[in-house]
Amino acid sequence: MAAESRQGMIASMPQSKLPEFLEASPCPFARRASVPLGCLWPDPDPTPARLDELADRLGRFSADRSEDVCVLEIQGARANLRSVASAGRLLYSTLRGLRQRDPQLARPLTQGIEDPSWDFEFRGLSYFISFFGSFYPGWHSRYSGFDDVSFLLFQPERGFRRFGVSSERDDRRELSRRVHRHFTRKGKPYDLDLNLSAPKSLRYLKPVHSGEPPIAWWREASGPARANG
Repeated sequence: MAAESRQGMIASMPQSKLPEFLEASPCPFARRASVPLGCLWPDPDPTPARLDELADRLGRFSADRSEDVCVLEIQGARANLRSVASAGRLLYSTLRGLRQRDPQLARPLTQGIEDPSWDFEFRGLSYFISFFGSFYPGWHSRYSGFDDVSFLLFQPERGFRRFGVSSERDDRRELSRRVHRHFTRKGKPYDLDLNLSAPKSLRYLKPVHSGEPPIAWWREASGPARANG
């Protein structure tokens, strides 16, 4: 391949916004964590090929214990990832697609999903999932920082434990309050009650406004219905 062609291909490849996202994050652990880019999608379409790639990347991530968080970066979000509803459908399609590619787990994605002990599992590793969207207001704790880029963070327990943030700690609730205060000082308060009381599945995707009912994003037939509605 000619040098000019290779340079043209490199120039046309989307540039990751992940370093800027981590640098701007109010999370006190973001800059210290090992956060590799898992996959970069040029638009929010979970095609079979993209899900295959993401499944392969998460499989390698699970074996590399030096990495704390694996990130799916979704560009082109302005076009059709503009609301909590569209984010819920994408989240459901992505996690369901990963579950279908997991040879170690056969049970349905939603089995027991509202139980406090439920976690998203993939190839033997449990994850907490956080969606950061471009449609959130700039003050929101889940704002991605960009008007055309969103992120899905796959966080296993080992990444939390490395920084002393674990669900197994007796002072877990106080740790949550401490992180909440840090976000508030940065002008990005979040719903602490939701973080302390809701099952983990209802914290993957957050409402736009504090105090709104949590979002059951897996009820994809009519969009991400409210958990109590």
